[in-house]
Amino acid sequence: MEPLLLTAKLDPASRALFTGLRTKYFPAERNYLDAHLTLFHKLDRRQEAAVRRDVAFACSTSSPMVIPVLEPVFLGKGVALRTPSKPLDSLRARLAGQWKPWLTPQDRQGHRAHITIQNKVSPEEARGLFDELRGTWQPHTLTVQGLELHIYKGGPWELLEAYDFGA
Repeated sequence: MEPLLLTAKLDPASRALFTGLRTKYFPAERNYLDAHLTLFHKLDRRQEAAVRRDVAFACSTSSPMVIPVLEPVFLGKGVALRTPSKPLDSLRARLAGQWKPWLTPQDRQGHRAHITIQNKVSPEEARGLFDELRGTWQPHTLTVQGLELHIYKGGPWELLEAYDFGA
């Protein structure tokens, strides 16, 4: 059964900006996703009704969050941009607490929010981009407008539902 993923819903301008960076730096044959900020990587599809209910409630009681997009992070075979946010971390922690009995080890561990702009390249290529961005990157902000629930389709994802904050 294909797992679910939960991501932050980025404002359209930020999504376009960071998707453009993915298009520029990601291997074309592996780049079939827009820029995203993943909160949960592999949620049990059998728990979909509970996930939908809990996400809808969490979003109804949350407001849009302006978060920083800070320095690049070297991933070994890629580069990400760090996106720390106490409010987003708190929202994720609340959901993780509700779903703890069936979270995977990856989703149980500490969350370090980021947007991956390059992955699946050689360590040398990744190091080159990291060094370049470390010297030129200017911090940005983006607005998290809600959450998006996806289903994993063996590579690409299918959006099941977008939940706006405050709705």
